[in-house]
Amino acid sequence: MILSEQNLVLELRKAFDNANKRIWIAVPFIGSWNSVERIIGINWFAKKNLDIRLITDIRNEKYIDSKTYLKLKQQGKARTLAGLHAKIYIIDDFMLLTSANLSGTAFSKRYEIGIKLNNNQDVIKTFLKWWKIAKIIDVDW
Repeated sequence: MILSEQNLVLELRKAFDNANKRIWIAVPFIGSWNSVERIIGINWFAKKNLDIRLITDIRNEKYIDSKTYLKLKQQGKARTLAGLHAKIYIIDDFMLLTSANLSGTAFSKRYEIGIKLNNNQDVIKTFLKWWKIAKIIDVDW
């Protein structure tokens, strides 16, 4: 299913609100916590057994909001993958391959598009491959 404009954010938010087992995100740019919270909500934040993983490219440091990064990292694990450009959101069996970074600009001021998939093993394998080769982020970066 192709998603764009308001449907893109609505489907992503619904997936985050219903998350039960995993939230895996691969994005090079991460916006302010206020913007990100409006996109993904906070219902998932209190769930203790979620496998939360974030892959980003810390070379984009000026485009990664430190507060948002720390909130995501406090809930799970984060790694850096040099050259990451893809935007992948995997929440349980919901998967979104999109042009949208995790930022308010992407979800409210840009014309972004995404394809929604369900439990696609190729997407999971790709994320896990990248997770394996990505570097653990140094505490000091």
